[in-house]
Amino acid sequence: MENLGDCGASGFLLKDVAPEHLTAAVRLVTTGDALLAPSITRRLVERFATPQPAPHRELSTLTPRELEVLTLMGQGLSNAGIATALTLSEATVKPAPPESSPNSTSGTAPKP
Repeated sequence: MENLGDCGASGFLLKDVAPEHLTAAVRLVTTGDALLAPSITRRLVERFATPQPAPHRELSTLTPRELEVLTLMGQGLSNAGIATALTLSEATVKPAPPESSPNSTSGTAPKP
């Protein structure tokens, strides 16, 4: 291990893993792969593969245009694709940048 700058987790095993599985896991992650114990993988799939209710507002509160945009997003369209589908400019469908605070410095002075 020459570079220790990237010392994040590359896998997850349970405490009861057999020594030969631990050795194989270490060899696997040194090649750049990641590893999860099969029981952990099963738990992840069970938790995230089942549909979860949306934590946001109900779809019935969206405007027809918002539903149209949401449908296009669900189809995987990019901002440019949504703009084309709705015959709008791409700048119109991009999210607005956050408002700058009075204390922020953008590198340009306000015009008098």
